[in-house]
Amino acid sequence: MLTELKQCAEDLHIPANNIHYEQFSAPVAESAKPCQLTLSQSNVQIEVASDESLLDAVLTAGIEVPYSCQSGECKNCVVKVSEETEIEHLDNCLTEQERSSGQMCLCVSRPTGKTLTIDL
Repeated sequence: MLTELKQCAEDLHIPANNIHYEQFSAPVAESAKPCQLTLSQSNVQIEVASDESLLDAVLTAGIEVPYSCQSGECKNCVVKVSEETEIEHLDNCLTEQERSSGQMCLCVSRPTGKTLTIDL
């Protein structure tokens, strides 16, 4: 239902920031593929399975990162990604400007390719 609501609002040219709703969970997208995640500040590489979020993989590796909702609603887990990386943004909180400036939500979004470097 939320997908239809967002699509209808888009079709009617209603700005996304005027649509308010709440999600209670965010499953890993069916399109998710395994990837290699590189943390640039700590020089750590993490293999992320297709059925786990980037956030879960980072936490499992013992890296502390802020997070809260785990559903792409709060911006607590936003990180900066390398410029050359294309991201499949699955959050509901980042603006187009934030996305185009290289930000992503670790809890729900994924790289479209096999590798991703983030500023952690």
